[in-house]
Amino acid sequence: MPPRLGYVVRFVETLEPAVRFYGDVLAQPCTKRTEHWAQFDCGSLRLGLYERAAMASALGVAAQELGTAPGGVELAFEVDDVDAAYAGALAVGARGWRPPEDRAWGERTAYLLDPDGGLVELFRRVDG
Repeated sequence: MPPRLGYVVRFVETLEPAVRFYGDVLAQPCTKRTEHWAQFDCGSLRLGLYERAAMASALGVAAQELGTAPGGVELAFEVDDVDAAYAGALAVGARGWRPPEDRAWGERTAYLLDPDGGLVELFRRVDG
């Protein structure tokens, strides 16, 4: 059997603002929290947040070896109503990047930036 993707880890500069974003703005339940780590149950996948400096120290490497913020990754969250989710996120202080729009590939999407500048997509499939 091939390996299964168990979780995605996002390196962040400071844990607390990222925890507030993913927990409060995106309403993901935090299931584990330590000094430098937080884990969220995002439905079909777990998301881990790890402070970049702590991970670099644990691995014995320079922080730059873990990539530069925000890195070339996008986290996409499926929502029931993209417009409402985007407006709600902005209302609680999230940084918008692209407002809701219907896409040629059959989804309605909007984009936010997390506290470290990471790209976060809100999407839903468009019936059609």
